[in-house]
Amino acid sequence: MRTNLFAVTFAAGWLLVWGGFAGAAEPRAAVEEETLAWFEAEKAGKIEVKFVPKDASEATVMVRNLTNAPLRLQLPETFAAVPAQAQMGMGMGGMGMGGGGMGGMGMGGMGMMRIPAERQMKLKVTTVCLEHGKADPNPRVAYKMIPAEDFTQDPRVLEVCRLLGYSRMTQNVAQAAAWHLTDGLAWSELRSKVKSENPFTRQVTMWFHPQELVQASFVVASTNHLSNEESTAAVGKSDATYVPN
Repeated sequence: MRTNLFAVTFAAGWLLVWGGFAGAAEPRAAVEEETLAWFEAEKAGKIEVKFVPKDASEATVMVRNLTNAPLRLQLPETFAAVPAQAQMGMGMGGMGMGGGGMGGMGMGGMGMMRIPAERQMKLKVTTVCLEHGKADPNPRVAYKMIPAEDFTQDPRVLEVCRLLGYSRMTQNVAQAAAWHLTDGLAWSELRSKVKSENPFTRQVTMWFHPQELVQASFVVASTNHLSNEESTAAVGKSDATYVPN
């Protein structure tokens, strides 16, 4: 079974968002400490990053300072997470981001974080799926964070992730917008998407509330100026804005 990528927000396209990290006040001496961009620090072997998804909408990022001195990290505004094995073996194809991944809204307005020497810190992140139809992310699968631009060049998707990172919308609204943009799902399809069904009562729970789809359609419309396309190829102009029945 294939596994999705994360995002908005890291899976064949899941986008993630760094959610609500509360850092302690930084000492004045911190301004003299080494400051590195997140992926630059990882490439240099100064931090170790583990991305552990809970499901399609939430994950934990664990980052360890491998040096004997405190580090100040510039958090990425957006990022994605892809299965590590798929990335090594398949490049950036497969799950959208490469074998199944997630998209991250990045760390939004958190800006900087300080990690003491040889210490590990945890971050909770909100994620969205960028590849509809694949299996939910699995905590038993190793994922690797990558720059969001390595997963998608669509500026609209990146903007949805960025806005999610700044808490400008809920995860469900971002998910609807993401699937509309990345997979070409029409608003009518999203409206009829069932999330779960009670096996005894047969009562179904829909994935999206009509008001969430209204909000998502406005989000998508607000990003269209970033692209030459007014909508994904699979979605007609008549479906550009969701109109509740």
